[in-house]
Amino acid sequence: MSTLAALVILLPVLVSLMALLALAYAVHRHPALAAPIKVAVAGAVLLATVVGRLMAAAGSG
Repeated sequence: MSTLAALVILLPVLVSLMALLALAYAVHRHPALAAPIKVAVAGAVLLATVVGRLMAAAGSG
């Protein structure tokens, strides 16, 4: 894997980590947000799983 490909993969991982930390901070400061954020995170995990499976299937060609 080239350096550019590794950086392209690393960028969304870091952005996702920052978003999850922001959500954790929001729930810590405002506990009433816990339920909607849980649903949003579950949806994001489902989307990431589907995209990952599709990319794996396309790559195994």
